[in-house]
Amino acid sequence: MSATRRLQDDRGNVLGTGSEDASLAADMALWRMVTGQGCPLADLRAAAEHDPNWALPALMQAGHLLMNGSASQHTQALQGLAEAPLVRALTHAPAREQAHAQALQRLAEGHAGAACRVWDRLLVEQPCDLLALYWAQRCDLHRGEPTQ
Repeated sequence: MSATRRLQDDRGNVLGTGSEDASLAADMALWRMVTGQGCPLADLRAAAEHDPNWALPALMQAGHLLMNGSASQHTQALQGLAEAPLVRALTHAPAREQAHAQALQRLAEGHAGAACRVWDRLLVEQPCDLLALYWAQRCDLHRGEPTQ
């Protein structure tokens, strides 16, 4: 992947990858997450294989585990957020992906309200970020605030 070449998703969000295959796999994972049609983890693994330096697939996996997983998967998500490859990838990631990382870290630490505020700010800046919308809604529902 070229360091300067970046793709956009179908909604116009800048991605931290130049790999079409990685982008397509992550988009399929997002579709699975939003529709509930199948498990997104295989698609996220494929996206990471196509571009191991792209942070978003690891973030999406951590978010999926945090919001849908058991206690052991919550621990796995926490470990994933702290792994060196993800931390390195985030240093070169677009601001949008860095914001997702910040929100997920807050969520993992038990601060769901703070996580939702990060996603809410991100949606003001990038209203077509389907991942931020999905996670903000899930977070609000989990907190018992469906009208947010």
